[in-house]
Amino acid sequence: MKRRRKYRSMSYAAVLRLFAEGRYALSDSGVGNASGELLSVHTCHRGYRYVRFYHAGRRRAVSLHRLVWMLAHQRTVPPGAVVHHLGDSKARLVPRADELVLMHGKEHEQWHADHADEHAEGDAAALREFLEG
Repeated sequence: MKRRRKYRSMSYAAVLRLFAEGRYALSDSGVGNASGELLSVHTCHRGYRYVRFYHAGRRRAVSLHRLVWMLAHQRTVPPGAVVHHLGDSKARLVPRADELVLMHGKEHEQWHADHADEHAEGDAAALREFLEG
C-alpha cells in the first residue's frame, strides 16, 4: 500500500506571501503558477470553489471568493468574519472583488435568516442598508 504524503497546514498569510513573491497569479481564468499553468479548482457540494496550494511541505485549500477578497485587500480575513457573495457571483469561476463583502459571522447569519424567502442577497443596496442599520 502506498503511503500518502503528510502535509502540515499553511497559513492564509503564507498564501498571500506566495502571491506577493510571484509564485502564483490570479486571473479571470483561475489561479496560475509561475509557469502559467492553471491550478485545478474543486467545487464543494455547496457550490463554493477551492484551490489547493502546496509549498515547502505545507498545504492549504482556499475558497476562491476568500482568496479574491484577501488579494484585493492585501490581508487575511479576520477570525469570525465571512466573505459574502453579492448577486450571482457564486456562479462565476473567479468572482470580482467588488462582488464580495466582508461580514461578521453573526451579521451574515442574520442577513440570511431575514432574507431566506427572497433573493435579496443580490441586492447590494439592501445589504449595505442592513450593515449600516
